Formats: sequence, structure tokens, C-alpha cells
Amino acid sequence: MTDIEKETEGMEAKNIPVAGTIYHVFDDGKITLMRHFLVKCKEVIPFKKLSTDPNYKKIFDSWQEAVKEIDWVFNPETDYVACCELFDEETNELVPNEEPLYYARTKYWDWFGFGTMLDDGVLDVTRKVWEQFYTDAHNPEIFGYNDEDLKEIECLDKF
Repeated sequence: MTDIEKETEGMEAKNIPVAGTIYHVFDDGKITLMRHFLVKCKEVIPFKKLSTDPNYKKIFDSWQEAVKEIDWVFNPETDYVACCELFDEETNELVPNEEPLYYARTKYWDWFGFGTMLDDGVLDVTRKVWEQFYTDAHNPEIFGYNDEDLKEIECLDKF
């Protein structure tokens, strides 16, 4: 049994993204409206499959590179990788012709992107990050968002 299997044993799919679900992402882990976007989970890939299936070699290699370069974020093992697509909240559709974005668990059991610059962000699987942002956004002493920004945040809260 690997270390990650020991750590996740009995978790019963704790905080694992679900295919077909829309999630909030904050670019580079910076929690502001300007750093916010939405993704729709396309697939959740078990790590064992990612590391052995030749169809996932490019993604696996990218993950390994992220582990080396960002070792303070990623574990040398993970349980799943989430494949997501950009989602446009205005059209309620996927953004066409965009490359998939990939997210893996961090050392802190949340999810962070790897691969391209765009997916270097926090994938908010539990909505805890969004809910804290939503609360803070309405506090003028923290953000001071104008009415237009607050209206946009209200609309995004449905996701």
C-alpha cells in the first residue's frame, strides 16, 4: 500500500471532484474576483491509471514536473487528477477550443492546477473558498467592491 493509499484509506471519496460539476477556481491561489473563473469537471482520473495508461502519458509527465518544480504544494503521490474545461457563466456553456485544465491534490488536501499557467489555481471542490470570498466580498473593509462587482458575485454564487 502506498503512502497516499494509507492516507486516503477510509476517506470514502472525500472531497473528490465529480464529473459534470461546475467549480470555482482562483488563479494562482489569489482569492479575488479578477482571479476567479469557472470550470466544469470532465473526468476524474485515478492516479494508478494516469501513471500507467499511455493515453495519459503527457498529463502524467506534466504532473511529475509540477511535483519537482512546486514541491511545497504537491505530494510526490496523489490519488486522483481532475480534468476540467473552462466554463462561461454568461452562456452556461463550455468555452470552445480550450485545452483541458488539470488539478491534483496538494499536501494540504485541497486541489491545485498544474500544466499551463491557466490551470495554476485553486480548484474549490468544497465551496469553502468561494463561501469565504463571498462573505468577504460583501465587507467593504476587506475588498470594497462596487455595486457592479457585487452583482457579478451574486450571479456567480449559483455555481
